[in-house]
Amino acid sequence: MPRRLAAGLILIASAAGAYFLYLSGILTIDVAVPLGIVLSFSGFYLVAPYTRLREYRRAIPFLGAAVMLEWAFISNDWINAVYDSPYGSLLTDLTSRSAVWILNLGGIEAIRSGGLITLPLGSKLPQIMVARACGGSETSLLFVGVFALMLVDVGRTVPRRKVLAIFLIGALGTYLVNVVRVPLIIYLGYLYGYGAIEGFTHQFGGALFFLAFVAVFWWLSLRWLAPGRGVASVARVR
Repeated sequence: MPRRLAAGLILIASAAGAYFLYLSGILTIDVAVPLGIVLSFSGFYLVAPYTRLREYRRAIPFLGAAVMLEWAFISNDWINAVYDSPYGSLLTDLTSRSAVWILNLGGIEAIRSGGLITLPLGSKLPQIMVARACGGSETSLLFVGVFALMLVDVGRTVPRRKVLAIFLIGALGTYLVNVVRVPLIIYLGYLYGYGAIEGFTHQFGGALFFLAFVAVFWWLSLRWLAPGRGVASVARVR
């Protein structure tokens, strides 16, 4: 087995080990989460050339940075300042308006009062509040931070117009992903009640949507911004 592949698998296994150490009470969450992020993404980066992930290898560091930034914002309560800002309030308002519009477009006659959305009779979830955390301000700022990291990698070698175009597309796409996510969650509540959207679906659904978008976006944008810097072949990284 190639050394890099073996090392990558060991790192991924170590990330799982950190999770079990947290469950057993040996590691605190403040240690286990960042440690798991570093170990897992480092492992996937080393393993990628030997799997179908090889084409996404260059996006993995940026995806890992996005997860680490997300954790830093949440664990230090920095995000509350963003939620309370005029920027956060604006995005929350736009998100709730968009959710009602999409639901109405789909035949569900929802009405809105501020962030409170009322669903029609027969709904398993009569009302739902689009909170500040659901507005998309958090993921939008995270995208800006991760985009800055990408510029460290390729920003000096590509035209500024390309960089600006990619930034605008990515920033808009990041927000639109959240605009789609919110009515989807509300629709699940409409069909199955609050139990269908609490817990993992609500808490981590946004992060999963964001990370999936970032992975695809970075893969496509890096291929466009720096087409000559292709992914190293398996033969060269052994």
